Amino acid sequence: VTPPLGLVALLGRPELHPALREHLRSQLRPPLESVGVGDLAEATSVLTRRKRNGPSAAPPQAPANPLIPPVVPVGLGPAQTPQGATDGSGTSNPSDGTDAPRRGVLRADWTRKHRERRPAVALAFLPHEEVEGDPNAWVSLTRRIDALRDAAAGAGCALALVVVGDDAPERLPEDRVAALTRQARIERSALVSMPQPPTPDAMRAVGTLCANLAKAYYVGECARHASKTLPGSIDAAEPGFKAGIFSEFHGDWGGAWRMYKTAYDGLVAAHVASEAAPRSIPDGAVDSFGPVQARFERMAVAERLHYKLCALHLTLNPGDPGMCVAQMRTHHDAFKRPPAWLPPAALPRHWLWVARQHRAFAELLSQRTPWGGSASAAAGAAAGTMPLPSPPPPNAPMTYLPGFWYHAAANATERLRRAAESVDVDEGNSASGDGPGVVDGKYVGTFARGDGPITDAEYLGHVNARLPSAPELVKTSIELLTKAHDHFKRTAPKDGSAGSARLFASIVARLARGYLLAGDFASSKRLFDSVAPVYRREGWDDLLGGVLMGMKDCARHAKLNSEYLEICLEIAALGGTSASDAVAAMAAAQAAMEDANGTEVTIGMGTTPRSGHSSGGDDHPLARAVHCVAGFGASHAVPGESIELTVAVRSCLPAMLPVKSVSAVFGDGLYDWTSEDAVSELPARTWRTFVVKVTPAWGHPVNVVALVLTLSNGVRFRLELGDGNRESPRRGWLAPDERLPPAVNSGCNLGVHSLDLRAAPLKMSLSVNIDGPALLGEVTALPLAAVSTGDGLDDAELVLTVKEGDKAGSTRDNGGIRSVEASAPGPDVVLLRGPDSQSAMQPGESIVVGNVSAGGAWRGEVYVLWRRIGPPATLAVELRGVRSGLPAESGGEANAALETAAELSVRAPFTATHRVLSAYRTFALVLDEPAPTGTAEHASDGDVTASTVSIAAAGSILAVDSVRATAGFKGDEGAIVRGKNGEPDGGVELGEGDEFLQLWPRRAGGDAEDALDVTWRRRGGLRPVRSVLPASRSRVPEGKVPLTVTLECPPRLHAGAPFQMEVRCRNDASTPQALTVRVVDHAGFVYSGAKSADVTVDPNGSQSSVPFTLTAVNSGEMLLPDLEITAKGFGAQLRLPRVSRELYVLPGERQQAATAVV
Repeated sequence: VTPPLGLVALLGRPELHPALREHLRSQLRPPLESVGVGDLAEATSVLTRRKRNGPSAAPPQAPANPLIPPVVPVGLGPAQTPQGATDGSGTSNPSDGTDAPRRGVLRADWTRKHRERRPAVALAFLPHEEVEGDPNAWVSLTRRIDALRDAAAGAGCALALVVVGDDAPERLPEDRVAALTRQARIERSALVSMPQPPTPDAMRAVGTLCANLAKAYYVGECARHASKTLPGSIDAAEPGFKAGIFSEFHGDWGGAWRMYKTAYDGLVAAHVASEAAPRSIPDGAVDSFGPVQARFERMAVAERLHYKLCALHLTLNPGDPGMCVAQMRTHHDAFKRPPAWLPPAALPRHWLWVARQHRAFAELLSQRTPWGGSASAAAGAAAGTMPLPSPPPPNAPMTYLPGFWYHAAANATERLRRAAESVDVDEGNSASGDGPGVVDGKYVGTFARGDGPITDAEYLGHVNARLPSAPELVKTSIELLTKAHDHFKRTAPKDGSAGSARLFASIVARLARGYLLAGDFASSKRLFDSVAPVYRREGWDDLLGGVLMGMKDCARHAKLNSEYLEICLEIAALGGTSASDAVAAMAAAQAAMEDANGTEVTIGMGTTPRSGHSSGGDDHPLARAVHCVAGFGASHAVPGESIELTVAVRSCLPAMLPVKSVSAVFGDGLYDWTSEDAVSELPARTWRTFVVKVTPAWGHPVNVVALVLTLSNGVRFRLELGDGNRESPRRGWLAPDERLPPAVNSGCNLGVHSLDLRAAPLKMSLSVNIDGPALLGEVTALPLAAVSTGDGLDDAELVLTVKEGDKAGSTRDNGGIRSVEASAPGPDVVLLRGPDSQSAMQPGESIVVGNVSAGGAWRGEVYVLWRRIGPPATLAVELRGVRSGLPAESGGEANAALETAAELSVRAPFTATHRVLSAYRTFALVLDEPAPTGTAEHASDGDVTASTVSIAAAGSILAVDSVRATAGFKGDEGAIVRGKNGEPDGGVELGEGDEFLQLWPRRAGGDAEDALDVTWRRRGGLRPVRSVLPASRSRVPEGKVPLTVTLECPPRLHAGAPFQMEVRCRNDASTPQALTVRVVDHAGFVYSGAKSADVTVDPNGSQSSVPFTLTAVNSGEMLLPDLEITAKGFGAQLRLPRVSRELYVLPGERQQAATAVV
């Protein structure tokens, strides 16, 4: 399995062999191995003659001539083949039914032969004194050179000569060089000189010579065998494998991989075809090489080719095993499934081969990937003596990890063990396959007796007799699973998913079964105990059943009677799985209960879910054997007042359980309860319900701990309920066919197992009286009342908190109305302690209530001020204090609290609309700040505004004290509307929907913001309120503007009567201005004449008019035509706004006459 190294034969001068051998190994790439003899005369002992180079035992064949028929030996027919010949397919050709000597796929010793006995180079050392000595020495040397030449030619290797001597020159004389190369028939480069002792340069020269000659030899051999390779055929296996080996000899790893791949593909194609239609054995040919042996021979050759492919790929790409993993999957898919015709006795051999493939691949990944790492490497990294292995690539599949294949090898080993157990070894040996004559065959994966084949039955008997024993297989399985677990622990992603947990749990469970089979019950129990909680938590019942069966065997061998009983009960509660029989387990449990009289089985009922549901705590093993739910009617109670504990019990075992008595165990023995009449039996999967009455007492906490069921055989089931004072989520783990009894659904709070005697509901009411929505800016009183209905409260206080609504989703429009407090920082709504308070209450600030006696009451007020319009807010009111009148045994003071909430909303007191009365159809063109469209619109100076204010307060009467016009919020209060003698007279009372009109002049100024300031008071209100109603209009420009446009028309218009609309343009600029007046839209009017006109207006206040004649079609509210005035010199346009075009058209004369007639 190691990479092959080329071989060099060192001939003569043995004292030079060690140094040269070390140089060939350490200084050359690829390295070379060597064999040697000390005497040139013994060269033939290492240069063995090849068959293809030696004399043939048969007479040479005559040259093939297509015109002369081939000569057939005497005694053979024309269709026969001489004995021993093959048809070229790697198998014999017994077409006549006889058994000719068979030729296998690949010789078993071929690779070793070329690594150890077939040198590529013969390196002969010649004495210098003989090379340049007297003629007699030269004659003797030439005879030895001839012998070396013939031996190298017979061995098929290259010959090289090294002249060695103390006075050997670096360059030999040319006549001696020519004579030596001519005599040895070698190239000039194959002759070197080495002085003694050898210099580094001479040693490098000899090493380079060996490397070059070996490479040329192996390249030639590779090409020779590659030419014989036929892709897609089994005939490609042998030459392809040999060509790959020769490629490795000379360091061509890529070429070697391609040749191995060609050989492997051809072998797999032949194997697939043979699996579908195996070769039949002729009748009577009992010694024939059968299809079973042929199949395992192909698998053995494929194993070698596959290993070479994977090892080469991982050597070239250690960080990218993707192609290698794909090759392994192809290899696995091609050979993993035994064919239907394969006899059962061959299955152990098959699974032994599969296990070996997976293990070998796992070892490759472990040794040749950065994230592999052996156990020693991991221990060294933990100790700090070795670097940490690199992690696998992100999102790498599990097949990249060695643990995956160790796990697969363990699975195959387990199947091997089962197959070996099912084979009758004595029957398999009946064919004497294990006789003394059966030995390893000449070909890979074969056996033979002498020189002849053996039958398939003999083959199977031989290999099955040498299978590992069952204990050895168990030990191997444990070793593989341990390696898989360790590798996964280091390299598998730890994402906490169910798949990751299941992987590790399955490996641990397999390890536990292995230790159980090996008789190590302590280790098996330890591993089973670690994996069972995982299967319970995830709800993997099928896997859990198998684990429980193993745990039961461990408990039986360890004589753990109580644990054995609990495991039997849990298996029975599973309801029957693929790994367990519930009825048999229940019978075993009943037998164990008879032997365990008086034993108490504790079952935790606090956190265990039903199968398939996850839970946040550790799962109790027997939680599914018996279900128990319980709960008080409330989480608190009043001492001296009876309260009921409702309990429901359900057996999930397949057999009925006779019950002797039922007991409820409390934390305080004062409340312990026992009954022999509550439950007499627990039928299979049926609820039994009973009620326990408890009367709490001060100084004795109420906490039910467990329910004890005593069976008729003396075994006690203690169902631990656990502490709890809140509802349990146990309804979620009920099975689909499992429903709680009606008494449990309606009469108790599941999971409430303890009562709080100091937290009983406070017998007191808390109310907040809200009389409709508040008005913006108004201080509103909220009456508060705390009335005792039985309990007293000392040191009471009220804590008020306002939570504003979501402003992002609010769509309320108040028309821009504001309160004078709108600019104050803070929330929209605040709480005040009094109507005249200047500071708001802080969140969580309390109001002192004091002591409220039993049957007494407290009343007070808090005030609300809305600063800004917003969504409704929530007022939370909490009454806190200390219960009064508790006895000394209650344990001291008991705090109590009572909460309520109310919604606060706000409305605007007014809505306002504003209209211009004076010169409202005159607009100016301003050039210093144009609008985005090039149009700037401004009303002209000196306008008068008419503001209509409507009362919007729902169901309220408002007294309006004063209305004043202001220029924004700059202190200009304008004119104040007052009563007689200039003093407020209480105002005018107005209801919802009432309106009043306010006329006020338009104010000029660049930053003017006009508004109405209204002072008002709600009937019965606490104090006057000021509201600001902004007038949203265009600001008035200061100074002169270059162009103003006035739209004029008759004051009274009748439908159907023509009238003239005049557009008057005034130019205050110093240059004449060219204007274009165009009608854009004249809906509702009929025109006569042009709809567009060009006019030039003289400078310095000159005016020009453009008349348009039109007729209104209908009467009522109308809009004059839309006009567009373009000032070409300024490059700007003016579009008159809607307000400047509004008018009312009176009915025409005909319409009035028709109305009169009607």
